[in-house]
Amino acid sequence: ASLAQRIGASDVQIGAIAAVGLCNIEGNDVQKAREASEEIQELLTRRSDWFQGREFAVALSVALLVADGKSAEAIDQYEKAASFAESSDLYTAAWLTANCGRILLPLAPEVMQTWIERFRSPAEEFG
Repeated sequence: ASLAQRIGASDVQIGAIAAVGLCNIEGNDVQKAREASEEIQELLTRRSDWFQGREFAVALSVALLVADGKSAEAIDQYEKAASFAESSDLYTAAWLTANCGRILLPLAPEVMQTWIERFRSPAEEFG
């Protein structure tokens, strides 16, 4: 992340910091994950495009919303991001679905099952 910052590669910087935040979520350190999310917020506001690494930022945000008990907001954010990702990169849309699906499926099975089915074929093709 620091090298990406030095060379002006904000997409790599965002993805790296968000990935660390996702690792913190997996390690049950929600506070550290929240700090990672806060660190990338300003960088994200400068980017309106879908870029490689944005899926990590979205997955982190969705996980934090669920941790805060904001399931409806988490599902809405996931759906908007998945649609956005689908228009430019099916692989990241499928990855986002698999990652977010783990925590959103129990909260909204009908909604998430639709998305999972939507990306099933591309995911199988990607291996």
